[in-house]
Amino acid sequence: MISGCSSTTKTGSATQFQSVFNFPLRAYKENGNVKILNLRDTSFIFHYGAYTLYKLPATVQLETSENIQGTEPFLLRKKGDEWGYYFTSIKDSSNGERVKVDSLLKRKRMKGEDFALPSDTAWRLVSKVFDSKAQEFVEKYASIRQPNEVTFDSIFYYYSKSVFDTDFSFSKRIDSVTQMKLFRIRFLYNERFSVQEQFVIPKREFLFDLKNVQVHSSKEIKRLFEHFKSLAGIDS
Repeated sequence: MISGCSSTTKTGSATQFQSVFNFPLRAYKENGNVKILNLRDTSFIFHYGAYTLYKLPATVQLETSENIQGTEPFLLRKKGDEWGYYFTSIKDSSNGERVKVDSLLKRKRMKGEDFALPSDTAWRLVSKVFDSKAQEFVEKYASIRQPNEVTFDSIFYYYSKSVFDTDFSFSKRIDSVTQMKLFRIRFLYNERFSVQEQFVIPKREFLFDLKNVQVHSSKEIKRLFEHFKSLAGIDS
């Protein structure tokens, strides 16, 4: 959907994760300088007891690609359940809209992308580096064909041996085969001259990232769960 990562941090039974998706939309000139307009979505996943709460991306102001604070929807589900309760914002005082969880998460770019390994007919693995301190692997793939302004130059896959106590996954198959967590994917364009734009476009990056976030107060997370569970009519 791509930011460092460490082993799961727990306070009581609360865990928190952050997912980031970055999409370069277009290049443009401003005061003679070339800039990239990026769409960047940030979501949070909270786990507490038998429930999961998603804080979904805020509404984006298209002119600036900045998030409008206070517009983040929330989705409450019991772990493993097909259905959940959707709230339009933290101020939504309704009982929540009952929705199919997977369908909503897919629409909100929170379902994960079900990535496969880059095809060996188009990409070659040029390096594989293991960071023993962080317990992470990084694989770099380079394009076999000559890249152009609309194709990627390189792909990076990041894996962690640390435990991720969440069912969110960019590829359950890769996680299973490698016995590691694929937690970050980067698709990179090198700087190059654009025939269409008639100027040099700087480096761009598609980023999909999942990381653990330290839980400073499980009480605050518990209150958040109790708030939405109460609205949905779920006994604590």
